[in-house]
Amino acid sequence: QPVFTLKAEEAVCENGEVTLKMEQAANAEAIREVDWGSLSSENKKEITVATTKAAGETETYTVSAKSINQCVYTNTANVAIKANPSFSIQGEEICENDYAIIELQSGSADKYFVNDNEITFNQGKWTDETSRRNSGVHTLSMTGKNYYTLSNNGTLTCEKTEDIIFNVKELPDVKITAPNFLCINSTNAELSVTAANK
Repeated sequence: QPVFTLKAEEAVCENGEVTLKMEQAANAEAIREVDWGSLSSENKKEITVATTKAAGETETYTVSAKSINQCVYTNTANVAIKANPSFSIQGEEICENDYAIIELQSGSADKYFVNDNEITFNQGKWTDETSRRNSGVHTLSMTGKNYYTLSNNGTLTCEKTEDIIFNVKELPDVKITAPNFLCINSTNAELSVTAANK
């Protein structure tokens, strides 16, 4: 008999993919046809399909196999769908020579990363102190990750990446003018200050 099991990942991230693989027992009757139903029209023992269930639900996959003796066997596999991080962020408007600031507006993740370095929000904000910003438009990418422990002690990581655009404003030109001379014993000097954006 074509006794087989249907192997699949224990869990995958939402909107991800699942690899389904038929594994036959030793000395089992040979399989002639494989029927994946609506999943695939290919007569193959291994396929990859996109998930359709929402996070927190279980996706059930079924495959049937017909042996060379026309016997039909069916097996199933269940896959848990895990949530990706869900969060909303924005970049604060800053002036040139300031550090970029990311504000976490809503949502959560187990951990956050910028340039593969883990970051921590303080009262909902994080400051990038690695470099001061020149004027112009800048972009930072931040990734949130959720971690799930599997039954084999492995870990499934689900992640989401957002780009934050910073509009860094130019500092104004400031000019100070003073008299060329002061009288002896004078205690007052008139200064003229003008400022203009570049």
